[in-house]
Amino acid sequence: MPYETQNTRDSVLVGSSQGVRKTIEEIEKAAAGCGTVLIVGETGTGKELIAREIHHKSARGSAPFVPIFCSALPETLLESELFGHEKGAFTGAVSQRIGRFEQANNGTVFLDEIHTLSFATQAKLLRVLQERVVERVGSSNPQPISLNIRILAATNQNLQEAVRSRQFREDLFYRLAVCIIEAPPLRKHTEDIPELAGRFVKQFADRDGKQINGPTEGAIALLCRQAWPGNVRQLQNVIDRAVSDVVSSGTSIDEEIILRALQKESVFANLGETGVDFSSESVEVIAGLVFDDLSNQRIPLEGIKNRSQALGTVAKCLIDGFEIGFRQFLETDRGQKLLRNLNSSDVLSRVGLSSRRGGSNALFICQLRERLTAIIQSSKSAI
Repeated sequence: MPYETQNTRDSVLVGSSQGVRKTIEEIEKAAAGCGTVLIVGETGTGKELIAREIHHKSARGSAPFVPIFCSALPETLLESELFGHEKGAFTGAVSQRIGRFEQANNGTVFLDEIHTLSFATQAKLLRVLQERVVERVGSSNPQPISLNIRILAATNQNLQEAVRSRQFREDLFYRLAVCIIEAPPLRKHTEDIPELAGRFVKQFADRDGKQINGPTEGAIALLCRQAWPGNVRQLQNVIDRAVSDVVSSGTSIDEEIILRALQKESVFANLGETGVDFSSESVEVIAGLVFDDLSNQRIPLEGIKNRSQALGTVAKCLIDGFEIGFRQFLETDRGQKLLRNLNSSDVLSRVGLSSRRGGSNALFICQLRERLTAIIQSSKSAI
């Protein structure tokens, strides 16, 4: 993964609402300091963007910014990923590996979804926060490696409640919460939707080399009427799909185009609802959405597991559509890199396929896991 420095920065917060202005002020204050920052907010509200802004506006702006997506790392690999390992530390450790914390030395580490860390890893992270040192797995050196890093963390969960329920260490919480910044949900600053939508249209039109106008007033009005449970990320996805739907140069993103993009979005967002009426094109729609989202890293690989609560037509469409989309993804350079670096069980862990007892979800997961295992094995043998 290429770690971002000042020279590769291409995005800033967008919006002029009171909520966004307050967030920008908090970013400025955090950037001027050196303490740990905890960024809280719902999924899709831009917590990583806030972390990047803090980094870039700080004295460390020209140094590495290393994001670590805690939930995407299997527990068996997490310690090695974070702290590194020495050659021969365990089976498969054929060479020394520098961990993410060392890679971020003199810069900033961003720990996203920090609530997913196990208690054991939380304890090791606490030492990093307290002493700014790490020890590689399998190291025989009595002197730990000193670090000069700043740590930013993010969560979409209530960590104080997690502390009360003994799912998160209290001492780690207080170490993280030196400064707390809240990323507001889109429903609380809908007045920023026109500016956000306009920016996304330009961004994706430039990416695709298209001359596109809009969005029109009707399109903006339609966007402003939506609930946006996925927040700014969901709005971005809808605009991306709208721009992709435009063929003719000079076309305006109007209400009809946005409506089609919203209908596709709703197919994906409601995959887990029992009784959804899937058309004969459902498999192709799901496959396209899954492939598009995986390729652009807009959804976590494990996200599909919570959208599979029904059997029958819904489950079959999900299995077939996800299989096609996943197979197409594995044929890309990024998919092939994933296969080369991970074994079959690790890939399935990334996808989040862990069977649960009872219920339709368990049956669906078993069926999907069986299908994907075959896909992964056949893809690996073809490399």
